[in-house]
Amino acid sequence: MISARHIRMLTKQGFIGLFWEELARMRKVDATITHEQVYEILEGEYQQIFGLRRYASFRSFRDNRDR
Repeated sequence: MISARHIRMLTKQGFIGLFWEELARMRKVDATITHEQVYEILEGEYQQIFGLRRYASFRSFRDNRDR
C-alpha cells in the first residue's frame, strides 16, 4: 500500500520537502551524514515503491532542488 509519505514523493516539492526533513532528523542522530547520503536513502525508498528512480543522480536532484 502506498502511504501519504510516498504520495508526497511523487511531486518535486514533496520530495524536496522530505529531503530537508529527513536531513534534519538524521543529523540529530549522526551529524556527519551528507546531503548525498540522505538523497540516496530517499531515492532507494522511492525506487522500492515505484520501481524506478525519481532522479537520475544526486547532481540531477541538486540541480532541480536549487531551481
